[in-house]
Amino acid sequence: MANFDVTKGGGVVEGVSFAAFKASPTISIELDFAAIIAANAALTLQTNIATADVLQILNWPARLQPINCLTEIVTASGQAATADLGKAGGQEIEAAIDLDAAAGSLVLQAVTDTSFFTGADTLDLEILDVAVTTGKLRIHIQCFDCYAGNR
Repeated sequence: MANFDVTKGGGVVEGVSFAAFKASPTISIELDFAAIIAANAALTLQTNIATADVLQILNWPARLQPINCLTEIVTASGQAATADLGKAGGQEIEAAIDLDAAAGSLVLQAVTDTSFFTGADTLDLEILDVAVTTGKLRIHIQCFDCYAGNR
């Protein structure tokens, strides 16, 4: 299992300003698996995002609690793959996302795990069962920002 940091500076995932959280309670992230593979030397050599690989897609601050998650399949992966979205250790926002669902498919998930509130970490997407080479999804996470200071 390998971890690949594709947060801001990785050149693929657009950076998210935490100042924007105050103005908007929703974080939106688009992941294009082919672009992520092409932009990362280790993944390019590997030619896919393998089973049990973890994409660190966002630096998650403490005291930011997700309440709902909407996953939108933009382009099906073409592989019968699923993925978990969350923090390390099974703290999931959404479990078993079907990466090969039809384009336009939407899954809305209420988040009941309050462990996100307690500490900073990365928001991860872990490929569960089949390696992926293509596909694109958008993730929209509605949050409560309970931080007392400025981000």
